[in-house]
Amino acid sequence: MFFGCNENINGCLDINACNYNVNANHDDGSCQYPEESSDWNIQIIASMNPWTVLDSIFDENNIFGVSSSSYDDNDSMDTPEPPPAPGNWISGYFYHPEWDSIFGDKFTQDYKSNEFCDLKEWEFNVEANSSGPLELLFLFNNVPDSLELELIHDENISLSDSLILNFFLEENMTKEFLIKVSVN
Repeated sequence: MFFGCNENINGCLDINACNYNVNANHDDGSCQYPEESSDWNIQIIASMNPWTVLDSIFDENNIFGVSSSSYDDNDSMDTPEPPPAPGNWISGYFYHPEWDSIFGDKFTQDYKSNEFCDLKEWEFNVEANSSGPLELLFLFNNVPDSLELELIHDENISLSDSLILNFFLEENMTKEFLIKVSVN
């Protein structure tokens, strides 16, 4: 005869907690809940001089942030990236192939929920149909001081209001960045 015994697995049993443990069967009181942030956003202006000799081109409509009206997944606050204009163009966008949107994988506006468990991440890409020096300008709107913001490319760069970063953009090559935001 075989007698089964249930092993107690301690953990958080509340599915609304940040550290919910699906395998736990005994609540150990360790549940941690999301911290709510005020609504905020950051505008990223991408600009470049094609082949370093032509007039500057811009993409000013790149906005990411958090809102009490948004979810971490695709919702009505996320706006698809419009197609490029004729002539020389630059396009900055938040990349989301996992959303399987009828509008494509590129979004000019990407909002997430204002509830933080640990950190939130945005994948931001820039591409153009010409080569040249790329400038990224970050403009903060109501961003709380309690947040730590990083841009990851070849190194980790701490983001701040009115920060300008310079890179070089190759023609028809995507430059990928990861933006990480966490609560201090």
